[in-house]
Order: sequence, then structure tokens, then C-alpha cells
Amino acid sequence: MTTRGGGLQKALDKNPAGESQDIPGVSPQKEFSDSTKKAAPYVVSAFLIIVGLLWTAIAPPTSYASPLYILPSVAWLILMSWWSGTEPIPGKRMAAKGLQHNWLVPLAALLAAAGAGVALGELQNLASSFAWTFFAGAIKIPVLTRFQMRLSYCPECRNTRWAQLHEGAWYCPRCGQTLGSTAGFDEGNR
Repeated sequence: MTTRGGGLQKALDKNPAGESQDIPGVSPQKEFSDSTKKAAPYVVSAFLIIVGLLWTAIAPPTSYASPLYILPSVAWLILMSWWSGTEPIPGKRMAAKGLQHNWLVPLAALLAAAGAGVALGELQNLASSFAWTFFAGAIKIPVLTRFQMRLSYCPECRNTRWAQLHEGAWYCPRCGQTLGSTAGFDEGNR
């Protein structure tokens, strides 16, 4: 058994007779390397910050101290943090129902903000505040990654996944397999 180039994973995927133990619907190969999976949330967060900054540069507010910029910015931040919610865990936590995760919510909020901006004559400030939807994602992704998720190997999926913390235990988000508990959790596993 070797550890270079996925040799260990290939060795684990074969039984003693040397035949592959492929399970239908489950990939025995890793989709991405663990280092890529560890970096991905921060890369996505950086991308969202750049998009938010570009949005602010293209549509700058008339005043950063204006209540018609601050209030909608806070509203976008709260709305998008709530709307993005938590991910389901098969057999443990249901997917969000109702308005959470429904694309009509941010669309309706965007239309309401545009209507209010036209009515108040402050479309510039309200349009600029929309950048905070991107900043909300840029804040939430690393926070969730740091406190509610950890990279763990799932023996059922035979892959490394971002395990989710739910009721004191870590679960695979793909199959719902328990991957450990928080008791005696070592920070080095993150």
C-alpha cells in the first residue's frame, strides 16, 4: 500500500482477491484533494467579497452614513444569512421548508427594494446596499466552516466530506453517517 497518487485509496477499494468493490452510485475516487476542499470555502468567500466590492464600485452610495444605505445593508445581511440557512443531513435534519431556501424571497426583497428606491428617490443608495448580499455569504461561509463543519472521511461514501455538526455529533452531509462526536474533539482535525 502506498500513499502517493491515491494508491492507499485504490488499495482500500480492492478486496483480498484484487477485485474492485465499486458500489453503484458511490464514487471510490476523491472528487477533489483534501487541500482543495479545505481551501474552497475561503476561495468562495474571497470571490464573494470581490463581487461585493465591485458592486459597490459600480454603484457607490451617495453617502455611506445615509440611513437609506445602512438600513437596507443590514436588512440584506440578515435576510441572506437567514435565507441561506443550514444544509440537510439525510435521516437527521430536514431541508428547510417554506420560505427559507426559496428563491422567491430574495427576488421579492429585490423588487421591494427597487420599488422603495424609486418611490423614495434613493435608488442609488438602495442599489448599492445590495452588495451586502455577497458580503453576507462571505461572512457566513467561513464562520460555518470554522464552527459547524469539519473535513472528515466518510466510510460509507468512501470520500472526504465537510461533516456537519448536529446535536453534538458530526454527520456526513451526503449519506447521514455518524462520523464522530464533539466529546474529546481535537482542534487539529479541522
